[in-house]
Amino acid sequence: MHLKITTLTLLIIALAGCYYDNEEDLFVPVAVGGNTCDSVAVTYTTSIAPIMTNYCTRCHRTGRTDGGVNIAGYAQLSVYVNSGQLLGAIRHDRGFSPMPSSGTRIPACDLQKITTWIAAGAPNN
Repeated sequence: MHLKITTLTLLIIALAGCYYDNEEDLFVPVAVGGNTCDSVAVTYTTSIAPIMTNYCTRCHRTGRTDGGVNIAGYAQLSVYVNSGQLLGAIRHDRGFSPMPSSGTRIPACDLQKITTWIAAGAPNN
């Protein structure tokens, strides 16, 4: 009887430890400022381009390249992503010109989306 209980206990423990990881369990949206920030399904088209439009391309676009910077479009933006200048500027890192220059920082959720996108290789998707 003792052997059956021990075997059953070991079987239960072994089975409880077996599960399949899935994206929903591994990448839970992060709560930022009381709101949920979904930084899992970040794409250039649906996430990054709108953030750039909201905070950056008013000043950094064709026809108005404040500071000599044009980030309107993936090809132009990728130059600053690859050099590390974009992330340094929007995080207000020491040694970078903080952007946006108004002093207002990009919201934490949007910053997380940009960071996630860059960490994924900054794909043009």
